[in-house]
Amino acid sequence: VKEEDFSDQQLYDQGRNSSLDHEEPEPLQIKEEQQNEKPFECLSCGKSFTSKSDLDKHNRIHTGEKPFTCTICKKNFSEKGNLTSHMRIHTGEKPFSCNFTEKDSLTSHMRIHTFGNPFSCTICKKNFTEKSSLTLHAIYHSSLRSCSLHTTQ
Repeated sequence: VKEEDFSDQQLYDQGRNSSLDHEEPEPLQIKEEQQNEKPFECLSCGKSFTSKSDLDKHNRIHTGEKPFTCTICKKNFSEKGNLTSHMRIHTGEKPFSCNFTEKDSLTSHMRIHTFGNPFSCTICKKNFTEKSSLTLHAIYHSSLRSCSLHTTQ
């Protein structure tokens, strides 16, 4: 029997029934598929998560729950890591060092630690650590003025 005596469908079906197609998938393939699964879905917004704890943490966005409280100033946080970072304000702990070779970079970066926001919007009084951020913010105000819904007549 010559190959051209078979239809394309017969050749396809014959190839599908080969012993190679009946092998078990490798464990690594199964593991990759399991890692991509997100069976925990938020009932409020539909976002999915790989673990129930991630879903529980996410749900705090919707509920406003902040179960972690600073024992010193009583400020509340939705995540424990944010409380831990906040506590450093009270303890003065500085677990990270800031190394910069250029003075401008260090000056700009240090504003993060000192809450220095020297650039202020003249329209809404919002403050920024960098001039470039204020410039981008100003575009927001100018786009509102150019919109016919926001212009006063």
